[in-house]
Amino acid sequence: MKKSIILLLVLLCLIFNISANADIFLELKPSSVSNFTAKLNNNDSVILKWNAALYADSYEIQKSVTFDGEYVSVARGITKLTYTDKDCDGNVYYKIIPYNENGSGTPVTTKSRAVVEKKLQMPVPEGHTVVGMVVIDDYIYTAESGNYTLSIYKIGDEEITPVYSEKIETYDATAITQSGDYIYIAIKPQRGNRMLSVYSIKDREKPVLVHSMVADSYTMLKVYDNYLLCGGSAGVRVIDITNPEEATTVTTVEDIGTSKSMHLDGNMLYIVNTTGELYCLNVVNMKVPLKYSTLDYSFETYVNQESMLTDKNWEGETYFWLRTYAFDPLLSDIYAKNGYSYIATEYGVKTADTKNYKKPEYITPKDSTTQTINASTMLIADGNLLYSINNMAFAVYNISNPSEARLVEKHLPIGGSAIAGLSVENGRVITVNVNGYIAVYE
Repeated sequence: MKKSIILLLVLLCLIFNISANADIFLELKPSSVSNFTAKLNNNDSVILKWNAALYADSYEIQKSVTFDGEYVSVARGITKLTYTDKDCDGNVYYKIIPYNENGSGTPVTTKSRAVVEKKLQMPVPEGHTVVGMVVIDDYIYTAESGNYTLSIYKIGDEEITPVYSEKIETYDATAITQSGDYIYIAIKPQRGNRMLSVYSIKDREKPVLVHSMVADSYTMLKVYDNYLLCGGSAGVRVIDITNPEEATTVTTVEDIGTSKSMHLDGNMLYIVNTTGELYCLNVVNMKVPLKYSTLDYSFETYVNQESMLTDKNWEGETYFWLRTYAFDPLLSDIYAKNGYSYIATEYGVKTADTKNYKKPEYITPKDSTTQTINASTMLIADGNLLYSINNMAFAVYNISNPSEARLVEKHLPIGGSAIAGLSVENGRVITVNVNGYIAVYE
């Protein structure tokens, strides 16, 4: 009898504990989400992703222009673990709140970013000094000076692996570009003529030198269709690369000073040189470029220096030359798109309206409060995002308003040394330092 009573009491206790725990479980509120990210897309939209909160049935997304500002609800009742905000141009903070029938969980906040996280990194091997790079598929090709000319690294799921290095101690690479299955490298030997080397990379890990030709002092190489444009102290040389293994010079664009960078927009080629001039050339016939106009970078717009506007005649065409004599500006790169040229200057990214290519003009307002960094190289990733690098960082700008490139974010280089190369493709950003690190961001 006593045993039966004891067993009954034990059973009642178990039932009571189970019931109590069930009540507690039913009253649990959601936990917080984890890994909440807001990826700024290329068309002024933001893709938000997160890991599920424990006990959550749905989520609410809120956003604000400042971290501690007033948050406005964007969407409620979200049951998936992703959401796309189609009305955003960067510099926005998002808050996510999980819900169930017992209430809400603790909110988590994040900022929209074009570059969400660093995925991979590896130190550049000792003795390698990088001057530029190109990325093809999952391979990084670096042009180098000092002990090496060309190195190859493979991007894996978990690491970056060196797969090739060409050691030519008396040669320094000065520029690199790529088209199809060929890489073009400008070479400066310690003695003798400068060279342009053409490598076949049909086997991505085993480059083969297939052609070389005497060259000028090239610091920049760009490919457009079947032509390789080589910029440097002698202007711009145009090389026909219809057959890369028999590349030949077809013309040289002179009287433009030492070219620093160039970009093609439709039939117009835009070139910036080391003395701060922007040249506009019509290249319907790449073999006979027609020079239309030039524009000097006007410091009057930014620091009220005196400038002069003069008319000149150039091969039968009248063009306008806006010249500032206060001091020599630094224009280091250019990207042209839809009639606008975005120019990297020592004062950040400035915009020139080049739709009227016979009379281009700078349109970035002098009272602009745009936050910028000294830009040295840039390219458009896609849509309204513009990427640039300098010695200290790489930055992302939004150019929805062409007259004022607005800084969205910037990232310090891994390893501390200057960034020598930048690639942006398929949502992946790759940087390489002069003698520091290769880093892959997503």
